[in-house]
Amino acid sequence: MHNVVKYWLPVVFYASLIFFVSSIPGQTLPKSLILPNNLLHILEYLPFGFLMCRALKNTRAGLSCKRIIIFSVLLVVIYAISDEFHQMFVPGRYACLGDLFCDGIGAIIGAKIAV
Repeated sequence: MHNVVKYWLPVVFYASLIFFVSSIPGQTLPKSLILPNNLLHILEYLPFGFLMCRALKNTRAGLSCKRIIIFSVLLVVIYAISDEFHQMFVPGRYACLGDLFCDGIGAIIGAKIAV
């Protein structure tokens, strides 16, 4: 039980943080961001991929590294899809396949780092 809390609580916290940030109306977001939007999405989902892979690696014994990476990325991308859907209902925000693609890249990089 200790491992479940130790490894999955950060995943839940980070998912909640993404949800919170995605709930901010588009009009209140800074107009001039330091980094391009695509890079921001990669950097946003890289830690999520890392945390998901870390959690699976330490709580799901018997999975190969390849399967851990695949499942990690799949779970993070499913969350990213739900996040893009969520943004359709936030004023000034919208869903974008390009953002989803960059989220997936971030998830892959983060999972690879964790293994």
